[in-house]
Amino acid sequence: MYIDVDYNPTPADTFFISVGLSDKEALSFDYTTKGHRIIKQILVERKKAGVQNLDKNKLSGGWDVIELKDGKFLRRYHVDWVDKGKIDEVNDEVWRTVWSKSISEEIKNKLLYWSQLISDNYEKLDEFQEKMKEFEVYIATLVKKFTAEKLTEGEEKYLATITDDKMMVVKPFNPKGLEIADQIIKEIKSVEPGLEILLLGSLPLKIAGQEDIDISAFCVKSEQPKHIDNFKKLFGEPTRIGKNSIGWDFKKEGFDISVWLTDPTVETTKAQVEVFNLLKNDPNLLKEYERIKVEAKDLPYKEYQRRKYEFYHKILKGKDS
Repeated sequence: MYIDVDYNPTPADTFFISVGLSDKEALSFDYTTKGHRIIKQILVERKKAGVQNLDKNKLSGGWDVIELKDGKFLRRYHVDWVDKGKIDEVNDEVWRTVWSKSISEEIKNKLLYWSQLISDNYEKLDEFQEKMKEFEVYIATLVKKFTAEKLTEGEEKYLATITDDKMMVVKPFNPKGLEIADQIIKEIKSVEPGLEILLLGSLPLKIAGQEDIDISAFCVKSEQPKHIDNFKKLFGEPTRIGKNSIGWDFKKEGFDISVWLTDPTVETTKAQVEVFNLLKNDPNLLKEYERIKVEAKDLPYKEYQRRKYEFYHKILKGKDS
């Protein structure tokens, strides 16, 4: 485990400890003048190394950092920092804060102790092997606590297809979307009266969203070939073909439309419908879901999608507890 600890020897009463979750994500424990919080950050840009990337006249600060690997001292290095709110420019890297939680007094006290111990003794940490093991175990516990539910393989694969430059757009609920959805559903029922059709997503929940319309027509996979021609007559050739579903994407009156012929017996579809029903029937969950959307405005779409998946897992787990 790689851990960066800002150099803050005794009697400093501040600390900043960062743990790499991947090469582009970090979980940090910040008890500084900027805030008292736990933050998740994503790397949005890595500039060319060895080049003067920061304007020295615009620096917000600078300090030394102690880098640890598996509880052992690797190096002490200097960083320069430009504070841009949710954006932090640190040497040749640009990091964006994607969520923030308050840090408890208990965590603050423990991490302050470790920060001082490491800063005071970084050149002789071999003398503190047991203490460093305790530190790593504690950090690992915090990482597990504050990083979200593990995503499925399919969810991770989908996230990998989203480009880093795609940003989240959030718009207020627009009732016009319900009119358009109702019209499309009537068109489907006119040629496929026997299929169950459900409008999903934020639109029927009447909350903020992306002005998209998500319509699912349910049909087991083995029967889908019998129905696909009628969908082609309405929407043309499919734009997406999945393992258990066939999809058509198009625009209408400014809305992004997705129509799916999908198997209701597969776990992903059942979970999607179950989450929708949980949100529809629980105002508190619905309010939290809308907050996730609103707070993700102008963030990378990939980060929003990850948060949404994590929220889905959380509420499904809560249902069974």
